[in-house]
Amino acid sequence: MRIDILHSNNVLPSKMAVLKQYACQDIIHDDAGSLDTTTAFTERHIAIERLPDELLLHILLQPVIDLKTLCAMTRTTPRLRFLVMGILRTYKLPHISFATATEQEGRCKATVQYVFDSLDERTLCARFVPLKSAPKRYRHDTTAAVPILRHMLLSDDGLAFPSCVEQEDRRPKRQGSWITVDSQDSGEGVKSEKSSHAEESRPVKRSSNRRVLPIKSTGAHEIHSNQRLPTVNGSSCPAWQMMYYVSADGSAPPADAVGTHASLLPQNKRGASHGERYLTPLCLTIHLSLMYQSAKKKRSPPHSWSMQAMRWVKSTFL
Repeated sequence: MRIDILHSNNVLPSKMAVLKQYACQDIIHDDAGSLDTTTAFTERHIAIERLPDELLLHILLQPVIDLKTLCAMTRTTPRLRFLVMGILRTYKLPHISFATATEQEGRCKATVQYVFDSLDERTLCARFVPLKSAPKRYRHDTTAAVPILRHMLLSDDGLAFPSCVEQEDRRPKRQGSWITVDSQDSGEGVKSEKSSHAEESRPVKRSSNRRVLPIKSTGAHEIHSNQRLPTVNGSSCPAWQMMYYVSADGSAPPADAVGTHASLLPQNKRGASHGERYLTPLCLTIHLSLMYQSAKKKRSPPHSWSMQAMRWVKSTFL
């Protein structure tokens, strides 16, 4: 029986005993060492498939089930993949936001907040769109430096929730970890990024690393990471991508700009001759693996049998 993730609120008490029975029996059986690795995985896999959807949702929404575990489960059965994708879209990703900081020669600083918009099941990449999208003016002449992307900030206002969680405001409530993009020269090429994670009580250390944002030609532009990560179908995609729109008069980007590849949007290769450009952010696309280390176990630990069930799930899929 499948249930609607959006309207699933509670797990019936009578079902909890079933969950405890299935989980603990398989853990004890595995600890006895009577099965080899392949057989043990198969037995655990069959056991978890016997659970009804509401119990699986109760397990997967526990704080100890992190994004890494959920992503691993998407590569198993269609049923688990369906449940995990619903959990990611409804409960996990809406609580994550990003912020980018751009500047030009230490001036014209702009910070843009991005909130979750959609999830691509094929690439496991989440798209984030600006909370407010307004063009920012930059100088464009022979004496002005090219604008740079100084920082990319990931903020998670709660990647760990109770089972019955309600949708909350998408605005970030605290700073999470800094993802710093790196460029070694002033060219327009794409360079690899570095990541650093700051504890909640410590100030974030700003790095001198930067990424160039070309604004010479008007139209849609895209910068992305050199690091490529695997997708579900066996191909690969950039770890992160940023799309933005450049105009000479502050005009709005096309209505279909978000979600359309930059190469497919109209562009002016020559570029306008004016001494200024207007940059409008379009979207960020982030692979889920870059968010693995953002999960925080902030809630109280579950009951002992429930913790056993969590370890059972994690050992099955990781």
